[in-house]
Amino acid sequence: VYITGLISRLMPVFIFVVLLNMMWSGNLHLFLNMWKPIAAFASVLIILMGIMLLTVASKEKVKIPVLVRKMLPTFLISLGTASSTAANGECSDCLHKKLGVNKRFVEFGQPVGGVIFMPSTSMNFMVCAVYMAASYKVDVSLFWLIIAIIICTFVAIATPPVPGGAIAAYTVIFAQLGIPSEALAIIVTMDIIFDFIATAFDNAFLQLELIRQADGNNMLNFDVLRK
Repeated sequence: VYITGLISRLMPVFIFVVLLNMMWSGNLHLFLNMWKPIAAFASVLIILMGIMLLTVASKEKVKIPVLVRKMLPTFLISLGTASSTAANGECSDCLHKKLGVNKRFVEFGQPVGGVIFMPSTSMNFMVCAVYMAASYKVDVSLFWLIIAIIICTFVAIATPPVPGGAIAAYTVIFAQLGIPSEALAIIVTMDIIFDFIATAFDNAFLQLELIRQADGNNMLNFDVLRK
């Protein structure tokens, strides 16, 4: 607890030092261009979310606006706090009371899924890795991309949900993919923005996936889901 609290207090200082160093070294343009991977990341997630909503709506015979309306409070809490813990209560209530997922299934599936089902976080790491590789002229091949996908997927699952956890994750990813360590200073600073987006979409993807899994296990109340 002491260590995580210390990291949280030191993070603003770290960001300030990073920005100051980038200004002195003439690399501030890399930071200013970070809107590009952020925009790409958000665009990909919106497309994937649209596909997932369409798939669930079609299979479960429920209207997409109904799903969006019910899931929106959890999404907004996650987006505003970048914390799955803060949205945990609303997410659980939504799954059981609004989306019709059996309570026992929610109690099991939500905590397990919150750890191992993190598509947005995996995509976050992947986008950042590709962008930093392009920025630092790293040779990107088909084999490199395959390895990157595998590493980002497993690291997303293994990343500790504590302040500073992203630093460890990016360190592993960049070291394995041959991206210079200097890129860490830029990406860890911008990860604050990525984290808000990834957390919101991860919770939304989890809710939709639990609907699908609950249906497959005959633990879904369609009357609640469709009303």
